[in-house]
Amino acid sequence: MGNSHKKLNGEARLAATKFDSDEIEVLEKTWQDMADRSNGKGIDKDTFLQYFPLNGLLGSYILSFLHLLIDLYIH
Repeated sequence: MGNSHKKLNGEARLAATKFDSDEIEVLEKTWQDMADRSNGKGIDKDTFLQYFPLNGLLGSYILSFLHLLIDLYIH
């Protein structure tokens, strides 16, 4: 798990260099835990807001932005 950032390209790879392998592992486990709580079909809004309690539309906006980034990365 700790070396999975080597699969990244461009800006994602640069961003990953800002974290050490332990931090990357924590991020991966947190992301997977959120996905598991959302029935493994991505991360739903309720689960995301449990981890990051943001008021108003900010939480929805950030989640939508993350989904967009993930879609761009996958394709």
